[in-house]
Amino acid sequence: MVSKSQRIDFVGADKVAMLFSGCCLVHCLGWPFLIAALPSLVSTESGMLHQALGAFSILISLVVLGVAFDCHGNHRVIAVGIAGMSLLAVNAAMPGEYCSAVNAYIAGNITLTEVSLTNWLTFLLAPLGAGLLIIAHFDNRRLLANSSPRRKKR
Repeated sequence: MVSKSQRIDFVGADKVAMLFSGCCLVHCLGWPFLIAALPSLVSTESGMLHQALGAFSILISLVVLGVAFDCHGNHRVIAVGIAGMSLLAVNAAMPGEYCSAVNAYIAGNITLTEVSLTNWLTFLLAPLGAGLLIIAHFDNRRLLANSSPRRKKR
């Protein structure tokens, strides 16, 4: 059983998880605009940032959403969270060249015909996953604030 003070701690952990997911979202959506303004930045992007932000977002989300489920029991939050984590994991596992090709196109260094559908899909996975995680954590916070501890059936 999760006490009221522990639920408050999980609300704080949700905020941290939302922060990491938000950083993923800002990076993925903001980086192309920065590249369009300063095309020389294309060569500075490292896949390590994608992997680090994705890994932290996934790990925090696994713990927070998993433990909070015991309190509110809402399957929709878990399903949305798993979908978001899955998209981030697939994106982190893909080679960095996929996003780099889209960024190179945005910077004007290559033509549209040189960017495959796989490049575009991979480019969209992380923002979609991060957005889903933010939604899951927002709903999780709301449910934790309004729920009483669930009793396990014996």
